[in-house]
Amino acid sequence: MSFRGFPLYYAHMTQEEKLLGALSYFGVLCVLPVLLKKESAFAMHHARQGIVLLIAWVLLWIGAATVPLLGAVIWFFGSILLFVLSLVGVIRAASGDLWELPWLGEYAKKIQF
Repeated sequence: MSFRGFPLYYAHMTQEEKLLGALSYFGVLCVLPVLLKKESAFAMHHARQGIVLLIAWVLLWIGAATVPLLGAVIWFFGSILLFVLSLVGVIRAASGDLWELPWLGEYAKKIQF
């Protein structure tokens, strides 16, 4: 049996796993599940996505800083997009959903711990 493509036992995660999954979308806090709940596939799924979002924020910052004038526009719209993705990730993780980031989820799957 499966739950949204994942084994059924993922559907019954603890509140701690949900909290750590939600915290994964707040910048450097994405390392918390790696340190505290490495055995939880749910928490690690969201930690990987949080790491990809953190990398995207850093790349956006570098890109915006190196391109004069247009960099401000790139930063503005890129920040809105990444903020919305982070917010949706927090909501989905807190509700126990194994949500995959659009556009960036494929990169998260490639991260190995």
